[in-house]
Amino acid sequence: VRDQLMYPCILKPIHSHLFVATYGRKNFFVNNYTELCEKFEMCHNDGHPVVVQEVIPGGDELLERVQVYINSKGEVAAEFFNHKVRQNPAIFGVMRVGISTGFDREVQDLAHRLLQAVNYRGFASAEFKRDPRDNQLKLIEVNVRMPRSGWLPIASGVNFPWLIYQDLMLD
Repeated sequence: VRDQLMYPCILKPIHSHLFVATYGRKNFFVNNYTELCEKFEMCHNDGHPVVVQEVIPGGDELLERVQVYINSKGEVAAEFFNHKVRQNPAIFGVMRVGISTGFDREVQDLAHRLLQAVNYRGFASAEFKRDPRDNQLKLIEVNVRMPRSGWLPIASGVNFPWLIYQDLMLD
């Protein structure tokens, strides 16, 4: 794959909590093939499976997310759209400032297609970044756990924990 990769790129862990416990960081930013091989071998030897991910240029303001709950019947029970304004550390950190946004058809369509393709049920947070090179949204990640910013949808009137409870306990 040496000639198929663009640099810089990142090595992103499959099990982030274990990776962070070992290395004290969320991922490895690599600038060339030699660095990639060194970091990949270190991760492999330490028992941390990783994936290689392209780095989309631009700042945190280009990040867009939808949080969605697909209930036990396979129906979208709620969605919440937001932008990351600032992360700490920048680029690969945890959202520190975010704003709720209005409905975004493009983000919704991409997230729904991905989740439907795997017949997903439950909560998911799909994050995309608008690539300034072609103005297309690129998938950054899908988290299937509540994010640390889970208070933002609740404060905006979308109470995912309550909806999940109702779906799983009351139906």
